[in-house]
Amino acid sequence: MIKSTFLYISSVVFLFLISFFSLPVAGSDADSSKIVLLVLWGISALVMTLISAFSERSWRAPFKTSLIGIASLLAFLLVLSSAFFSQIARISFFGDGYAIGVPLFFVMAMGISYIVSLLARDTRRGGQVFLSVIGGVAVATTISLVAILIRSIFGMSQNTAAYMFSLVSKWNDVGIYAAMLLIASLYAIRSFALRGLGAVLGYALFVVSIVMLATVNLVLVWTLLCITSVVVLVSILKNKETQVPGGKCYVWCVALLALISLVFVLDNHFGLFKGNVAGFATKSFGVSSIVAYTSISSTGTVIGGVMSQSPLFGYGPGRFADAWRLYRPQGVNLSQFWSTEFTYGVGLWPTFVVTTGIVGALGLLTLVLVIIWSAIRLYRKGETSGIVMYINRVVALIALFMTVIFFVYSPGIGAAFVYAAVVGLLIGFSYKHETVTTFEVSLFARSNVFGLATVLVVVLVALGSLWMYTTKVIAAYQYNIAITIPATDSAALYQISDRLQKAFNAEHRDTYARALGTAYYAQFNNLLVASSSSYTSTDFQNMLNSVIGVSSNAIVSNPFNAQNYLFVAELFRSLAAQGVSGASKEAEGLYTAARVYEPYNPLISVLEARLALQNKDSEAAQTKLQEAINLKPNYTEAVFLLSQILIENNGSKEAISQLEARSKLSPVEPIVFFQLGFLKYANKDYTGAVPALEAAVSLVPDYSNAMYFLGLAYYNVDRTNDAIAAFERVVALNPDSAEAASVLANLKAGKAPFATAVVTPEKRAKLPVNEKTKTQEE
Repeated sequence: MIKSTFLYISSVVFLFLISFFSLPVAGSDADSSKIVLLVLWGISALVMTLISAFSERSWRAPFKTSLIGIASLLAFLLVLSSAFFSQIARISFFGDGYAIGVPLFFVMAMGISYIVSLLARDTRRGGQVFLSVIGGVAVATTISLVAILIRSIFGMSQNTAAYMFSLVSKWNDVGIYAAMLLIASLYAIRSFALRGLGAVLGYALFVVSIVMLATVNLVLVWTLLCITSVVVLVSILKNKETQVPGGKCYVWCVALLALISLVFVLDNHFGLFKGNVAGFATKSFGVSSIVAYTSISSTGTVIGGVMSQSPLFGYGPGRFADAWRLYRPQGVNLSQFWSTEFTYGVGLWPTFVVTTGIVGALGLLTLVLVIIWSAIRLYRKGETSGIVMYINRVVALIALFMTVIFFVYSPGIGAAFVYAAVVGLLIGFSYKHETVTTFEVSLFARSNVFGLATVLVVVLVALGSLWMYTTKVIAAYQYNIAITIPATDSAALYQISDRLQKAFNAEHRDTYARALGTAYYAQFNNLLVASSSSYTSTDFQNMLNSVIGVSSNAIVSNPFNAQNYLFVAELFRSLAAQGVSGASKEAEGLYTAARVYEPYNPLISVLEARLALQNKDSEAAQTKLQEAINLKPNYTEAVFLLSQILIENNGSKEAISQLEARSKLSPVEPIVFFQLGFLKYANKDYTGAVPALEAAVSLVPDYSNAMYFLGLAYYNVDRTNDAIAAFERVVALNPDSAEAASVLANLKAGKAPFATAVVTPEKRAKLPVNEKTKTQEE
C-alpha cells in the first residue's frame, strides 16, 4: 500500500513538472533540470518500492502483456543490437549529452511508460495522471506566453528572458505542447456543454494554444493541423454532425482553426502574405523560433550513404551527426547551415534509419504502427459518453498527433518524456479493450530464483541508468560553470581547467575535451608570456605535452568527428607559428584525417591554406582556397583570403578584369560583386568599389561584410551620411561587434572610422564581422 501510494503521488508530481521544470541554479540548463527531476523521482520510487517490499514481505509485480509493450521491447532489443555493432560503444549506448534514440534513453522512457500504464489501469488514477500531464503542458505553454508578453510590454533583461524561455528546454517543443493543449481544449468544447468556470477554462486554453502556435510558428504542426481541421470541418458540414454537446460553438472553433492554420500554411510554404503572418511574432514580440533542420532530400542522401556501407545495423544509435558529416550532400554548402552540427535528421523516426539501420528501423516502424493502431482502436472503442470517454479519446488523439509529427520533427528530451507518458496512458486505457496475458514475479516465494533474478536485474539496470544520467548532469553542470568564468588571468584559467577536467572525467565527451584543450593552451601561452626564470625548459615541455595530450582526448572520445581533428590541427598550427619543431607536419596530417570524415567541408581547405601561408607557400594557399570555393561558391572568407593573396602577389588587376567580365555574364552572384568591390577597395579605387559593393548589398540586403566595406568606401568618397547608414545596418546585424559600433560612433562624431592605430580590415587575417545571415544562394 505504501509502495502503491507513493508511486502514484510521486508520478503525478513528476509528470506535472517535467514539461517545464527548470532549476534556477548557476550553470544549470533546462534539460539538465529535467534529468535531475527524473533521477530524483526514479531513485526515490525505487527505494520506497524496495523498502515496502522487504517490510511487508509481499512484493509481487504483475506484468500484463500488450501489443505496445511487446513492440517496445522488440524495438529496444533491436536498437540495443545496433549499439553492439557500433564503432563507438560509449556514444551508441549512452549518447552524448541527453541524446534521444540510444538504449539509455529507451530504458528510461519505457520505465515511464510502464509506471504510467500501471496507474492508468485504474480509471480514477489514470484520469488524474492524464490531468497531471495536460496540466503541466498547460502551465508550460502559459508561462512561455506570459514571458513573451512581459518581455514585449514591460521589457526584460536578456538573461531573464533566456531563462524564462528555457523552461521547456527546446523552444519549438512549445509548439508541440500548444498542439496537445489545442486537442484537449477543442475536444472538451465538443464533448461538453461548457458553462461557467468550465467554459472560461476551455475557451481560454483554446485561445492560449492558438496564440502560442502562432508565436512559435512550427510549420510542421500548422500543416498537420490544417489538414486535420479541414477534413473534420468538411465531415461536420457534409454529415451535418452538429448535434454534439458543444453544438455550434464547436463548429465555429473548428472553422476558426482551419482558417488560421490555412493562412499560416499558405504564408509559410508559398509566401502568400509576404511572410507578414508567419513573422508576426518575431516582429511584434522580438522572439524567433527558427531552428535548423535537415531537409527530406538531405536526410535521404545520408540514409543512402549509410545503407551502402552499414545497411543492417546503421551508423550507430546517437551518431547521426557523424553520419551527416560523412554523407551530407555537397549542395548543403550553399546554405547558411553548411557548418551546422545536425544531431537528428528531418524527423525522429527517419533518424533511426540512419542510426539503427534496417534492423532497428523495422523494429521502430513496427512500434509506430502498433501505437497508431492502438490509438485508433482506443478512440473507437472508448466509453460512449462522459469524462472517461473524453480522456480516452484525447489520449488517443494526442498519441496519434505526436507519433505522426515525430516523422518530421525531432523533440527535446522533455517532450520525449511527455510522449512516453502519453504512450503509457494509451497502454493503460487500452487494457480493457485487449486480450492480455498476466504473469507475476514474486520476490518472496519459495525457490523463486527467477523472481529474485528479475528483481536484481531491474534494480541494477535502473540504478545504472540513473547513475549514467547523474554523471551527465554533473558533466553539464561543470561545463556550464566553466564557460561562464571570464578568462582574465592565470587563476581564472586554472578554475576553468579544473571545472572542464571534472566535466570530462564525468563524461568523456569530445566537446568537453576540446574546451579543456583550449584552456590548457591558454595556460601554456600565459607560461610563455611570463617566461620567468623559475620556469625551466622541462616545465615548458611538460606543459606542452599536457596541452597536446588533453587536446588529443577529443579524437580519442570520437575518432569519427572531423571537428576533433581540426581542433588538434589548429593547435599544432598555432604551435608551429611559435616555432615548435614538427608541429606543421602534424597539422597537415590531421587536416588530411579530417577530410576522410567530412569530405565536403570547405573549412578544411581554408585552414590548410592558412597553414600554407604561414609556411610562406602562396601558391599552395591559392590552390587550397580555390578548392574551398569549388566546394562552396559563396564562401566569403575564402574569397576574402584569396583576394588578399592576389593583392600581395600583384595579381589583383587581372582578377578585377575577370570579375568584371563575370559580373556582366552572371549579374546575380553577390559573392562576385563582393570580391570585385573588395579588390577595388584594397587598391584604393573607392569610386569603383562603391557600385560593386552596392550591387552585392542589393542582391543580399543582410550581407554584413559587403555592407562593412561599402560603408568604408562611402566614407572615402565623402558620402559620410551613407557611410553612417551602412554601419548602422552592420551594427544591427552584428550587435556583438565592438569594432563596428566603434566605427559608427567615430563617423557620427565626425572622426575617421579608425581613430586608433589598428591593422586596416582589408589586411587582416579574418573578416571584419561574422556572416550570420543568409545570402541569396543560401
